[in-house]
Amino acid sequence: MTLVSIVYFSRHGHTKKQAEAIEAGAKVSVPRVHLFPIDAEGKAPDSAWELLKTSNGIIFGTPTYMGGPSWQFKKFADASSAIWSKHEWDKKIAAGFTNSMSTKFLSIGYLITLAMQHGMIWAGSLSQTPQEGSKKPDFSPHEMEAARAFGERIGAITKNFHHVPS
Repeated sequence: MTLVSIVYFSRHGHTKKQAEAIEAGAKVSVPRVHLFPIDAEGKAPDSAWELLKTSNGIIFGTPTYMGGPSWQFKKFADASSAIWSKHEWDKKIAAGFTNSMSTKFLSIGYLITLAMQHGMIWAGSLSQTPQEGSKKPDFSPHEMEAARAFGERIGAITKNFHHVPS
């Protein structure tokens, strides 16, 4: 059965709300979707690493701070080097999202590079949301629908990719 995991860091709640909307969309195509928040120290739950290895698709999420991904997400990504050395994410579908009122280009580029480093297949990105630094995680209905649709798209791509006959 196809499994999609969403691993993300959220300081003020924007990225978390976005991840939850993406999760709801992914569940349209893929009944098994797991959310894994990275904590304030940059650590993913211990249970996440094993499920990420068995996932067919992984969606990465991070706020953009000062033009790039949060240090907490970067610490998680650096810890994935043990996975990289064993090629355990090779040929998985990858996607990513970020949020900020400033440029998001380098954060999305970082997520693409992380996926490519792991031998993953990049499926797309979503980046429109309000500023992560704001204490009030409000989204317009359009932004929430865009996140949900993104999740649905990545879920469908993952399911279809992993059910293609050889």
